[in-house]
Amino acid sequence: MILRKLGFVVLLLSVIQFSCSKQEKITKPIKAITFHTETYELDWQEIELLERKGAGKSIVEKVDAILLKSKSKGNYPQVFKALAYRSKYINQIEEESTFKILSQYEEELRSAAFPLRSILHSALGELYFQYFNQNSWRVQHRTTTIGFEPKDLKTWSLNQIIDTANFHYLNSLNEKENLSQTPIKHLEQILNQTDLKMDSYFDGQIIRNNLYDFLAHRALDYFKLGNNRKNIPINEFKIDKYPVFSNYSTFINIQVDSIDKFSPKRQTLLIFQEILKNSNQVQKVSYDLNRLLHYYNVSDKEDKDSLYLKALNNLKKEYASHAEITYAIADLYFRWGNEFDFSKPESLKKQWYLKKAKKLLETIPKEDLSFGAKKAQVLINQIMAKQLQFNVEKFYTPSEFMLFQLQFKNIDEVFVRIIKAEDVAFIPNKYFRIEEKAKSLAKSKVLKEFKIALNTPDDLQHHSAEIMHKEKLEIGNYYLLVSANKDFNISENALCFQNFQVSKLAFITRNNTLNNGTEILVLDRENGRPVEKATIEVYNYTYDYNNRENKYVLDKVYKSDKNGKAIIPAEKDARNKKIKVSKDHDVVETDPHYFS
Repeated sequence: MILRKLGFVVLLLSVIQFSCSKQEKITKPIKAITFHTETYELDWQEIELLERKGAGKSIVEKVDAILLKSKSKGNYPQVFKALAYRSKYINQIEEESTFKILSQYEEELRSAAFPLRSILHSALGELYFQYFNQNSWRVQHRTTTIGFEPKDLKTWSLNQIIDTANFHYLNSLNEKENLSQTPIKHLEQILNQTDLKMDSYFDGQIIRNNLYDFLAHRALDYFKLGNNRKNIPINEFKIDKYPVFSNYSTFINIQVDSIDKFSPKRQTLLIFQEILKNSNQVQKVSYDLNRLLHYYNVSDKEDKDSLYLKALNNLKKEYASHAEITYAIADLYFRWGNEFDFSKPESLKKQWYLKKAKKLLETIPKEDLSFGAKKAQVLINQIMAKQLQFNVEKFYTPSEFMLFQLQFKNIDEVFVRIIKAEDVAFIPNKYFRIEEKAKSLAKSKVLKEFKIALNTPDDLQHHSAEIMHKEKLEIGNYYLLVSANKDFNISENALCFQNFQVSKLAFITRNNTLNNGTEILVLDRENGRPVEKATIEVYNYTYDYNNRENKYVLDKVYKSDKNGKAIIPAEKDARNKKIKVSKDHDVVETDPHYFS
């Protein structure tokens, strides 16, 4: 619900079970409604002061006073606000408060006049559905007892809870004529204006400007979820049986003949029909786009791609100037373009769809300040964003060339630097933010530097390439730094880095069943032979209380035997350790592991 954020959760219990099959029928037109502008600002300021003091009971008493005053004057926005605040604090200060909270909501509903009656129905629909989501795991195996009306919500089955939520959402729309004549501005006191503007504006014009549109879209959003039934009948309502991608005139005249009356998909179709029939020209475009996108997302038709695109293009022919329609078509090509995969021949036709999406978006005039135009610019930025990453081996031998794989998007060339770890400013194993490491690497002394031209088609897609550096590196510890610009700055630039080592040494560890310790085997990385007299240093991860930092401290030193082996004795407790193996000037270390 688009209510001002009150920071509370209402848990529900009920003494009444409703049925979806019976809706309240209220057709008598109402008299003119008084538009209440009184907000009781001083009263609510007093409540804010009580909130800071944590005076829950006093808050309830003050809210009750506002509730009585607003009811006596028929100020329905303040009645609803007072109910919401009262629920918040009753839930905090009283045990078994959920029964009392829901009991009051339903008591207010029974005596509420229009339009509070419709608002409470919609609110209760949402609250029952929240209860369903929070408790479905607990009650999923309960069954509905025919002919018995339980008075405690805790005994209800999932179907009974959902039936009640359905009932309230549907009854919130019963007084369509009166709701349509009630301006949405009457609810300004309780609506979140930021969210309301996002939902209510289309191409710079307000569209959900009455209470019917507001409540209908709340009900629509609920039924569109479509997954809130435990028991699906054999004759389930099938949406793909109907021409849901047809034009406006055909769609609103679809005759729904399914006997699955309680299907959320059926209710979704019926509400879409009602809001479209009740729409003006601007509303019709927005609601039709919403309708087509929904059915594209949920349809199982094999040809839904072509049906959706055809429907959007027909809509654009009728309303050529609407940026929202252009955006919807471009967004579809964007979706398809992201499905392109060089390894899948069936997706090759989608290679240039990102390019097509960009061209469509660029047809929207720059002077267009509508929300659709703003969304178009966001999508253009997303399509054109530079992306860069690479995969490098953790270890190389001094006798081989370095080979790494590059993945990139919207980049024509990359700049590569190889830097010795000893020339980097940050301390190994100490925590540094990625940005700090990148800045430090960009300023470090460069061992080798080169540029690579990436000859790829201008399709705006992701690409990959294997890069070989045809100069052998000496034994040591290095960083590979790759940038989309030669300055290697991190602002508005794609830049990434990884650490790697060049070494002839390798070692493996395994549990030794004889002494329950850890066996280390040191090998020559190039020929696999055991390495004798290699130094094995074991570091423990500890906290330095003097410097207030975590660090690795040297614990024990071992030597490999003629078979390249060494045994680390078992300890009582598992410890986070790091192992460093060296011989002469060759040093190799791996990421920390737990040893016991």
